[in-house]
Amino acid sequence: MLSSVRRVLYPSLKFSMAIVIQEFWYLDGEIAPYFYMLLLDKSITPLYGYAIPKNSGCIVGLGMPGNKLTSSSINTYFDKFRSLLSSEITVKFRRFLRREVWFIPQGDIVTGKGNVILIGDAGGFCNPFSGEGIRLAIETGLAASYALAKTKNRNYSDVYKEEVHDISVFISKMKDFVLTLDRNHRDEFVYKELSKRGVMTYI
Repeated sequence: MLSSVRRVLYPSLKFSMAIVIQEFWYLDGEIAPYFYMLLLDKSITPLYGYAIPKNSGCIVGLGMPGNKLTSSSINTYFDKFRSLLSSEITVKFRRFLRREVWFIPQGDIVTGKGNVILIGDAGGFCNPFSGEGIRLAIETGLAASYALAKTKNRNYSDVYKEEVHDISVFISKMKDFVLTLDRNHRDEFVYKELSKRGVMTYI
């Protein structure tokens, strides 16, 4: 996400990003190993939250916009989310282990200049809804190899931009989707996607 190559190519670019913060906790009580919770509730977290069992503990994560965040607001969001988890799955957060922070792109795409290209997070290729980027990093890596084979007398970045056009359109649509989605439509979307995969869930 914090690409030094991109900063050289686009020194004045304002790149939209989100901050993902996750905490590791030991618990009193157990969570089933297949448990996964995705939270889409702006009263608790601006973007999304998730909880995943990890060994004898739990990872609790929140995605937040990269601007106007303070230590106080971050702690407030985590307090609300942990409280919700404790009431829903009847566990207590016993001991805090550590907190991790990283950045993910939020819908801006830049493909490169001349014979320099940007793939994966460096180019902004990340799903703004879920924060998932591994698949898009692989797909843009493949697009880079296809573009290289077709380059001939053209700029590499021009051919690459054509190769990633559909991915860029998908990310742009997902960004618009995230910005216009209220809670009811988020719930509707999640249930629809889970039903396609035969996954059962509850609120």
